[in-house]
Amino acid sequence: MASITDGPRIISLRHRLIHGYYDISEAIVWGVIQQHLPVLDLEIKALRETYSTEFSEDGAEQ
Repeated sequence: MASITDGPRIISLRHRLIHGYYDISEAIVWGVIQQHLPVLDLEIKALRETYSTEFSEDGAEQ
């Protein structure tokens, strides 16, 4: 089954960006964007495909 593999790390990064933005390295953020965002994009697409076959447009199970 499709899943988001780095969920806790995504939440942690979001927290640091929102609350500790003054202490964030731009190089680290750019590295995350380049290395991890493409993987997340694929995982989200897989989840959408998985759930689009299980549920109709209105959210009802098929």
